[in-house]
Formats: sequence, C-alpha cells, structure tokens
Amino acid sequence: MIDKKQPPGKKLSLKQFRADVLGMSQREFAEAIGSTQNTIARYESGRHKSIKFSLDQICEIEDLLRTHGLTFRNLRGLEK
Repeated sequence: MIDKKQPPGKKLSLKQFRADVLGMSQREFAEAIGSTQNTIARYESGRHKSIKFSLDQICEIEDLLRTHGLTFRNLRGLEK
C-alpha cells in the first residue's frame, strides 16, 4: 500500500501503480489493458524511454481505477 502522505512532486512509477495501487501482476495488468507482459516489463525496466498507451488503454486503466474506488486525480497524492 502506498503512503498517501508522500510529499508532492515525486513521480509514481508504473510498477508502483500496477503493483501497489492496483495489486496486479504484470501479466494481469497487461491483459486488462490489451497489452503484453513483455511490453509492461520493458516499460517498468526502463528499456523504453517513454511509456505510450493508446486512448483505449487509458480508458481501460481508468476502469481499473474505478474498480478500486479511485480516479486519476486520486493518484496525485500517491507519488513517491
């Protein structure tokens, strides 16, 4: 679980978001957003310099957040 009292200005990594906020494995997250486990692993390892999600994938991520009672705005206070 992420400490909601972290100071602002730090970034929440994809791994922190996936594992700590959503409680999902790479494979589960990838399947939920229509990607592959290998792509998520490359994003998390930094092998890709930037993370690119399609609009459809962003909508899927928003749906995942809603299932946890969260919105994108709720993530602002979770940065580490």
